[in-house]
Amino acid sequence: MSEQRRDLAALRIPGGWRVAFNNLVEIESAAELTARERDRYLSDDLLSRENAREKLFLDVGWHPAGDPSGTYRLAVVRGTWDDVPGRLEHADLSVIQDALDMVMDFVDRRLDLDTVQAVLDAYAE
Repeated sequence: MSEQRRDLAALRIPGGWRVAFNNLVEIESAAELTARERDRYLSDDLLSRENAREKLFLDVGWHPAGDPSGTYRLAVVRGTWDDVPGRLEHADLSVIQDALDMVMDFVDRRLDLDTVQAVLDAYAE
């Protein structure tokens, strides 16, 4: 298998949010990636968005890293990794993209972040 150019996943970035890093790409099949691509595109650190006003960041990674049978993991982190009010694991990138949009809307509307896990659980189904 030869390595090919991959397009970054389409992301909505509303005001108040910044992208710290982004290596989240569209992947048709994780099983078809080369070893080098698995290291790059199936890593613990794929995307980090920050909202400085709310001292919040959204972290997306692949778990277990490098394993084509793994899943994306979204974590909603408030301040530090000791305060994670929401998590979602799913193999479908579009589910993660929708969840990212929902969480950012949740924050922008200043809804109670402690209830975000119940909403994320609905995405996992």
